[in-house]
Amino acid sequence: MNSIISLVLAFSLICIISCEDCLKFSKGSYTIIEDCDNGCEYSYKLQDGQTRKLEGGCARREPNSPMDCAPEGGRTVCRCKGDRCNQVGYEMSDS
Repeated sequence: MNSIISLVLAFSLICIISCEDCLKFSKGSYTIIEDCDNGCEYSYKLQDGQTRKLEGGCARREPNSPMDCAPEGGRTVCRCKGDRCNQVGYEMSDS
């Protein structure tokens, strides 16, 4: 019993240190929190002078990619690390 508790605590500690809480969102899904190993990512586009969110969640880029925003196929993709770092994208207008 003690070994099971030790394993659970060890996994929890590893996840606290290495996992990221990311807000997952898109036009067709509800918001949930995910644990992500490589940070979070969100994308948006400018339309009629307004910033419109597209989607967000776990980063799909390589683990060593810079933590910044870059244009990608008509939209801007931002990558970040830290507790709920993609909240900026989540709070953007989606209409």
